[in-house]
Amino acid sequence: MYIAVLCTLVWGTALTTASECTAIPPESFQLSINGYRNETGNWIAQVSMEQNEDMTPWAIDVSKTVKECSGSKSVLLTVTISEITGVYAEHPRSQSIVSPGKRDNVAASHSETQLQMLLLGYRQIPPFGFYKFHSLQETWNNAKTKCEQEGSHLIILNSREEFNAVHNEFHFTGYVHVGFHDKYEEGKYVTVLGESLNSTGYMNWARGKPEGTTIKNCGFVYSDGEIGDQKCTDSEQFVCERSV
Repeated sequence: MYIAVLCTLVWGTALTTASECTAIPPESFQLSINGYRNETGNWIAQVSMEQNEDMTPWAIDVSKTVKECSGSKSVLLTVTISEITGVYAEHPRSQSIVSPGKRDNVAASHSETQLQMLLLGYRQIPPFGFYKFHSLQETWNNAKTKCEQEGSHLIILNSREEFNAVHNEFHFTGYVHVGFHDKYEEGKYVTVLGESLNSTGYMNWARGKPEGTTIKNCGFVYSDGEIGDQKCTDSEQFVCERSV
């Protein structure tokens, strides 16, 4: 059994979201498709599905077709949802379903990623992911760029347990750049992945933080686990993260 859902995302100058999706029976599952422009100007399409815990697993496959007409680009997303007997691919922040036919490819890809991160000097900290501590101080923007060059991103903390695990691994002291900022809108903190800071589940602000000034827009964490905001031009140590 499968269901195909067709949605269109239009590339424009403002944020757009998918619309005109085929209605999904609420008693079965809920499908969400969103589009947004990231910090580098690229458009990102996100597909997520919620279902009842006792339901049979479903697989999601997404194909994309880009069309251009009269100077305007549009993206057609075809989302195919098929009922399977599969295995779950765990992710620290999300959960997806992998069909049995793709299991070998997923395992091979996972192993290649593990090897790549280890060769780059990352340490695996189960169950959270791979992390690399950079003791050479950089500005927040330079630190962000270095992480991206390594195929990762500035660390985004999701729990006290994650902070404790990373701190116990690297034993850093002082300030460490982390992946959140309010450079777009004062007081509206978002992560380097475009999520709201509130959605991360880690809001352990230090006393007097955030300061709410327009010159302090980039996030850091103290060695005691409290977070704060400072100038993006301040040079600090930093941690890169790659979730696998």
